[in-house]
Amino acid sequence: MTTKSNIEAWAERGVHLRGDHDAFEKRFDELCQTAREGDWEDVDAVWGPFEKDFREHMDFEERELFARFAVTGKDPAGVVKTLKEQHAEIREQLAQIGVEIQLHAIRADTIDAFVKSIRMHNTVESAHFYPWVDEQLEAALGHLPKGHGAVRSL
Repeated sequence: MTTKSNIEAWAERGVHLRGDHDAFEKRFDELCQTAREGDWEDVDAVWGPFEKDFREHMDFEERELFARFAVTGKDPAGVVKTLKEQHAEIREQLAQIGVEIQLHAIRADTIDAFVKSIRMHNTVESAHFYPWVDEQLEAALGHLPKGHGAVRSL
């Protein structure tokens, strides 16, 4: 049986995923622009919160989406395995870039390349997870008992 809390959970997952991706898109531009300007203190000020938030976003995806998606039978190409491997690589890159920023050894093109790779990664996630999260919410809404029509507007 699907409960309102299950519906709310899927709605929140969808909002969280899309909201993070939209917000990071703007932050990518800010990060690249700050790196091109070359002020290390500014780059560090932007990088610290970005790194923290991006790590939290990956943790959310792995905790709330990947495990659930992997058991649906909709992952014949092993997308979850690939994305987890990419997350591990991204975590290493985040740490390495953070060190390079602290040493004032980072180059703007390194950050540009990192952002480009993240955008490609996000495209894969969006193609697989947006429709799936929407399906999960629709399925949960479809299993509501009669009289809960107001919740359908989520």
